Amino acid sequence: MVGYVTGLFDIFSIRDLDLLRGARRHCDRLVVGVVGDGLADCLVPLEERAEILRNVRYVDEVRELDSWDLEPAHASVGFDLMVLADGQEEPDLPVRVVRLSGLRETESAELRTVLRHDAPAADRGRTPAA
Repeated sequence: MVGYVTGLFDIFSIRDLDLLRGARRHCDRLVVGVVGDGLADCLVPLEERAEILRNVRYVDEVRELDSWDLEPAHASVGFDLMVLADGQEEPDLPVRVVRLSGLRETESAELRTVLRHDAPAADRGRTPAA
């Protein structure tokens, strides 16, 4: 069974890891759809977010999402199961849906808010000097 998870995965957090670990328990193969830079204002560029995800042992494949419409992803990946965290909207697709609850609390969205509030715009995305 092929499972599918989508998300920004911006500033990879423990909640993201819990989601991927939990999703993998429900499928033989896990594909992650990572939201492209053109769809969301992320601090971490798509290439870096995808590289992190490719190196998580629960993930078998990473695909860029260039649309919020999941029908093209479903058609190309052919997933049987979609795994969602609490609060994620259920897609209108002919797949089984598993909703995971009890994920740890720290979310990328919270971290982004703190970082954007504390860092001047000119400093975002820069690597500190050694």
